[in-house]
Amino acid sequence: MTTIDTYAANEAMRAHAQATYGMTAPSTDGTITDQVHTAFTHAEKAFHKYVDRIDTSKFTPEGLQEVIAQFANTESGKAVEGAVNKARDLRDAAAARVEHLRRELSPAGDTATELRNSRAWERTRAILDSVTDSSRLPAVSNELIGKADRSELGVLLQELGPYMQARIEGLNMSPEQRRRMLDGYNDSIEAAADRAIPEYAKAKRRLSQAEKVFQITDYNAQSFRKLFAAAPGSYRPQLVDPRRYDPDR
Repeated sequence: MTTIDTYAANEAMRAHAQATYGMTAPSTDGTITDQVHTAFTHAEKAFHKYVDRIDTSKFTPEGLQEVIAQFANTESGKAVEGAVNKARDLRDAAAARVEHLRRELSPAGDTATELRNSRAWERTRAILDSVTDSSRLPAVSNELIGKADRSELGVLLQELGPYMQARIEGLNMSPEQRRRMLDGYNDSIEAAADRAIPEYAKAKRRLSQAEKVFQITDYNAQSFRKLFAAAPGSYRPQLVDPRRYDPDR
């Protein structure tokens, strides 16, 4: 019976599989998400062609498993890991854009700028301190955000969260109740910021979609890793299509 080492050493057989059985790189047309999806659908078809052409009578069960696992080293197999990297880069770039916009709203300034920001926050805090009913804080904060100019928005986005947390800490309620209240306050602040800064809202939506694309891609990749390690016909991945969340559409 042929050993796996003999098979692995047969470069001509592997080259023939690459050329004849779809072991080629997937298309790079379309958006990043399109490319990611294509990599998986291409790999699934190529994998089954690859397995179907193996003469199982030539291998021990262990040897057969090693032959199947070699698919991960073909162009189609490597494209699966490449798709994960593409989706991760897409997500990271979207996150960097959100962070850039937040920094742009409140860039590091000179002493005069810092003094102006401090005075702006002191005025805002005095208004918030005068609100005795904590349930009204989100509405008042939203109004302040809506009236603020770009320089003041940066100050508000930086200071409102810690201020709200400090106010909540003084309330007579359980830690879980405080957490839920703070989450609600922060969500309200973010929603107001989205309305005030359309490009910030757009960047956050893009990040949300890119994160979903990455999570789906990572799930699909884990399914394929199981496929490469499984006995023939014993496992079939259930792919999830990430294109509904494509941030570039």
